[in-house]
Amino acid sequence: MRKEIEITIPYVKRGEELEKAVKISFISNRVLSDYNKIVEQFNGILNLHVEKKEKVEEMAWILTDKEVPIKDKRAKIAPLKERVVNIKKEIKAKDDKALFSDRFNIIKRILDDNGITDSDLLSYKFWNEKVEPSLVWTFLSQAAMKDISWDGKKKAI
Repeated sequence: MRKEIEITIPYVKRGEELEKAVKISFISNRVLSDYNKIVEQFNGILNLHVEKKEKVEEMAWILTDKEVPIKDKRAKIAPLKERVVNIKKEIKAKDDKALFSDRFNIIKRILDDNGITDSDLLSYKFWNEKVEPSLVWTFLSQAAMKDISWDGKKKAI
């Protein structure tokens, strides 16, 4: 028998905090593969945002540093400014909408594979408008990793 887990999904409907519980007993290799790809994409976008923030903070530091002569500030900021512009282009090129659509498709596949027929859970609108973003990722991670042992290997069934 496969390992079965129950995942509680907190959500909000008209200001009321509610929960839905689902039992997950099957995760396909395709789900794991797609999950790993989407996590890699998401981490790439997060890393770009972190780098952009660091560059903006560095520019602010240069602008406020009284020890840097005014005539040198523009030259020091130019490469940082250029990098921020390029980061913004990279982020835009990664297409967040496709990422969220791909994430929902993985969730839907997990639910379908496990016989979940709840129309709310199978709706993009539910995951996009009623569940907090961190909780969507938590659900996906818990489900996708249900058979992964602490040493990182899939358990024999």
